[in-house]
Amino acid sequence: MITPTVFILNNSSQFINEIKSRLHPFGISVMGKYEFSNFDFVVDHEALAKCLLINVDAENFHSLQINGIFTDKNRFKDIPIILLIQDEKLYHLIEKKAYNTPLKVFHSNILLEHLEYEILASLPYLGHKDTQYGHIASVFGRSPKITLSWLLQFLNQHFFTGIVTIENQRRTGTIRIDKGQIRGIEYNKLPPGQALRTLLQLNDATFRVEQRIYNHSDVLQYMEEGEKQTALSENDLLVDLFYFMHNHLERSAPESTLKKIIEETFQASTELFANGVYLMYDENIQERLCIVGKVGAQQVPLIWQVFEKIYNQLIPSTEQKSFPEFVDSLHELRPYLKQIMKINIVLSDKETEMLPQ
Repeated sequence: MITPTVFILNNSSQFINEIKSRLHPFGISVMGKYEFSNFDFVVDHEALAKCLLINVDAENFHSLQINGIFTDKNRFKDIPIILLIQDEKLYHLIEKKAYNTPLKVFHSNILLEHLEYEILASLPYLGHKDTQYGHIASVFGRSPKITLSWLLQFLNQHFFTGIVTIENQRRTGTIRIDKGQIRGIEYNKLPPGQALRTLLQLNDATFRVEQRIYNHSDVLQYMEEGEKQTALSENDLLVDLFYFMHNHLERSAPESTLKKIIEETFQASTELFANGVYLMYDENIQERLCIVGKVGAQQVPLIWQVFEKIYNQLIPSTEQKSFPEFVDSLHELRPYLKQIMKINIVLSDKETEMLPQ
């Protein structure tokens, strides 16, 4: 399999090395050159090129024009091209020339996180189109450089539709995702929850992300659903609640006990799995909780019950504070409890009475 390669034409070795370090965990190679007068550098390795990142200044702008980058004669029209410009006048000039072309134009002071995303977003459209699942292979990588939990969260946040393939010791697992939500997990004939837990614990695995090719109706639906998202989702609220609960419980129980009970309780949450929502305990992140899948009105009370079950198992018998009383003591979350109520979370009468008025 050919490793996707990003070509960078930039006079800063520090910039090239930074992009290289950011893309390496995704299994993406980077080839950099500090100055150029033509595109021989890219032509010699054209089969590898999956994205071209160019820092444009007054000196190389002429070379871009000669090579027809801004016209339909551009020989690299099948390769995503990202242009970075520092000079303001040159930026506006190139912005006009790039109008109605596939070129992406940004100021050179773009946040590196944003640039990283733009590069990753460009790669799927030129991946391997002959995969066994009929998708486009977009990103390759190896754990533990990138954890599967982080990858699933990333795909969830971007409403990804496609397949994640995980390979380890001659065994292959697949996770099917539709608009960010897990719709199926297959690994070693295990039940979905156990299969996901097993996949998350693999220390040396390779994965491949294959994005489904979108048609016109898919794009329209994607845009419509994107407009419905709020700044603070139910996922965010529940992760925050779990974070405060975990901090409270770890004062009275060792980490190993916390992990065992939390993972067992998560694994038993089969009703959530049926709704495409998975709870994952991750010791490597501050929040300790990853929620994969879109949490809606039906899932919120189920997750609330899971949290309460964990709390009741771990809280010392000497402490008289119930789970609803603990939640009410979290002043940081009080402003958002009413928001949870708006999505019809099922609370007991006692819990409802305790909500701030």
